[in-house]
This record gives sequence, structure tokens and C-alpha cells, in this order.
Amino acid sequence: MTNFLRVVKAVTPFIPAEVFSDELKGNVGKNSEEELSLSYSLSDIWEAFIEWSCYGRGVPTLLNEELVTQYYVPSLSAIQLYIDPFLSDANGSWNLSKITGISLDKSIDDSNSNGKLLYEFFETEVPYKRMSLTDKALSLASTFPELNTMKSCDLLSTSWISVAWYPIYRNSMASTFKELDACFLTYHSLSTHSTRYPHIKVNGGKKDGKPINGAQDKKPMIPLPVFGLTCYKYKGSLLCPNKDHECEKENSLLQAAEDWIRDRKVLHHDYEFFRSHQWM
Repeated sequence: MTNFLRVVKAVTPFIPAEVFSDELKGNVGKNSEEELSLSYSLSDIWEAFIEWSCYGRGVPTLLNEELVTQYYVPSLSAIQLYIDPFLSDANGSWNLSKITGISLDKSIDDSNSNGKLLYEFFETEVPYKRMSLTDKALSLASTFPELNTMKSCDLLSTSWISVAWYPIYRNSMASTFKELDACFLTYHSLSTHSTRYPHIKVNGGKKDGKPINGAQDKKPMIPLPVFGLTCYKYKGSLLCPNKDHECEKENSLLQAAEDWIRDRKVLHHDYEFFRSHQWM
């Protein structure tokens, strides 16, 4: 595994989720083969980032044939929440007119599958003045509570979050600071709206909002995988793959981030900066 892939793996949080049955069948809970839906609240994501926000995320890094730990601190770079426009019209609690400081008039017509934009935030503060990710999310939630209460199953697949990762520890074994100075911008989907988990047995969870077979408090943990990524101060760092086969995953994630921002037609400030300084 390359140092680059170690970063991607390490910055993938796992979120505790509730299990829901999609169909009303008999014998649910007895090793049923039916597919399941999982859902979590956005507050579960912020909670998953608490420790990383306080102490940084430790990433094993191969340095001079020895694994050392490099730390990165996460900050909230961007977020967009999209919902079904019919759901937003039916739910009076989602009063978009009360939100300030974000674009509100972004209802999408039927020819576009994005859905209706419920909320968005794009960070413009310089990195050293930013709050940690969890603190920033909770601060934003103070004026828009749905950032805590919204369920992943109610969000469309166009809902996403971007996290900026900056190094906070300069390992003493590095010959130069540049070797471990790379920064990353990762992209994660927030929706479980159309995701199914047939490999999970129904021995717990909920059905029609009620626990299945007396489910216990233990919840399945599902990843918030990195689907796109871009870099800053990357060239010449220990994280940059140097073989063709090692670059395949890297190039795929870089292209996915570029495609995502282009398709969203948004001005993501961190993305523009990272892309313009990617190979510095």
C-alpha cells in the first residue's frame, strides 16, 4: 500500500447507522435475504470527527523504510444538502427563507436530477483561522438545526461534503519539511437514499420505524468513503506515488473531484486553490 492510499484509508470515517427493512415480509430477522437500508443523522458524522478535530488524524507513513505517523487536522471545506423537492414542499419545518448567507433559489427543474438545494456552505477563511470540523458544523447548526437532525436516507445522492486536511505534525525523521507537507481535499457522499446493503443480516435494526426482533443498541458501522480528492504541495512529497500502477487510484480520485465540481457548477474556493497549487 502506498502512502497515498494510506491517507485515503485513514481519512475515511465510519458512522453508526440504523438498519431499516425495505419490504414487509414474513420471517424478517431469520437470516432474511431481503435488502436493507441504513440511515444516520448528520450529527453522527460530526461526532465521528470529534477526536480527529481535537488531535488530528494519525496516518501511517512509510519513511526511510519505516512506518511513522503523520497527523492531519480536518476542517469543513464545503457542504451541499439536496432533497426531493416534493419532500421539501410537504415539510413545513424546512423553511428555506429563514436561511441567511447561502444561495436559496436553486430549485432544480425536472430535467436535472440534483433535486432541491436545502443548504450549502463553502469555507472562505484562511486555514490557520478556521475552526475544527466538528466545531464549525455545530456552529452552523446553531442557525440551521437540520445540520444535526437531517437523515442520510432523506438526502439525495447529490448531497456531499468536502473536508480539508492540513498537516499539524512535522516528523523529525523527515529530511525536509516538503516531504510531509502535502495537504488534501477529500469528497464524501452524505446520502444513503438509494444505497442497499444485502450483505447485512436482519438480526437487528428497525422496520417501519420500529426495532426488528428486539434490536440492541449496537449499530452497524458504515464508511463515508472518499470518492474524490485533490492535493496541495504534493509534488516531491512522500505521499506521491512514483510508479504507473500506483498512480491509477490517485488519478481516478483526482478526476472524480474535477468532474464533481464541474457538474455541480459551484465555486468551491478550496478546490480552486488546491488545483492551482497541486504540483507545487
